[in-house]
Amino acid sequence: MADIRRCIGSLALALLLSPPAAGAQPFGYLLKWGELGSGPGQLDHPYDVALDASGNVYVADYGNHRIQVFTGTGAFLHEWGSLGSGQGQFSHPHAVAVDQGGRVYVADHANHRVQVFTTGGALLAEWGSFGSGSGQFNTPTGIAVDNTGNVYVVDGRNFRVQVFTASGQFLRAWGSPGSGPGQFGDASFPGYIPWAICVDAAGMVYVTEINSAPRIQVFTSDGVFVTQWRTDVSMTGVDVDELGHVYASGDIRIAMYNVSGAILAQMVNGGFGDGQFFGVMGLAVGGNGGALYVADQNNNRIQVFGSLPTSERRTTWGRLKARFR
Repeated sequence: MADIRRCIGSLALALLLSPPAAGAQPFGYLLKWGELGSGPGQLDHPYDVALDASGNVYVADYGNHRIQVFTGTGAFLHEWGSLGSGQGQFSHPHAVAVDQGGRVYVADHANHRVQVFTTGGALLAEWGSFGSGSGQFNTPTGIAVDNTGNVYVVDGRNFRVQVFTASGQFLRAWGSPGSGPGQFGDASFPGYIPWAICVDAAGMVYVTEINSAPRIQVFTSDGVFVTQWRTDVSMTGVDVDELGHVYASGDIRIAMYNVSGAILAQMVNGGFGDGQFFGVMGLAVGGNGGALYVADQNNNRIQVFGSLPTSERRTTWGRLKARFR
């Protein structure tokens, strides 16, 4: 399955720029770092990226079985992890999130667990084992933390989302195989699974999935289905900014949505050059003035883009909350 995931990127290398919504501007390329390798600052199919309160960037270096940490401009700071199942080791770290207190949560994909670290890489906690019971996992693919410190884990081949306290106490779960509201993926096709997750400041939960009819589903923090947005391709990354705009990435594109699921801006750009993608995976918004950090998986690098100007950000938290009352 690792080979299948690594081939998610399209082989189409033509430059395609979809027309943005009226008044919107496409994302502007800023900088990049990384190349294929196992040394400090090198990457082997980065799968996800997260930011801390200081703007430092945490990369789930999937093929190197480690977490690497950089400044917001790409200067290497430190790393931790190696291949294995012991404490602090990883078997294909798939997703990473950082909470407001600086704790780093890693979805340790093939070890079927979550590990929690300080920003310096010291292990704080771990939980999970292979299985389908509460608190067990079958290849976790995504992870996010809400403003109260609860941890949301996409439990890929169990076709569900599980929620835990910061210390790993199981709270609740939702989801089952299928294409209906609140369901995920397709048990008949091993690659069709829920994938990425984020939680906004109002507590709304956004989940992407790999599917023949890809979509982003929106839930309350208790798992109540709210709505869904159909997407052109399966989105493998999702994040939300401070104003409630949702950013998603997948294949050779990044897109920005409003709270109703309408595309405000998107860029579809396949290739190897600056600002082009070859199998983009996770993304994170924030850091340097709302910049977008994108894990460009098959190009073995992180790329950074400017998001829309402040004048284009029309959503407010009051309007966001009112929509879901």
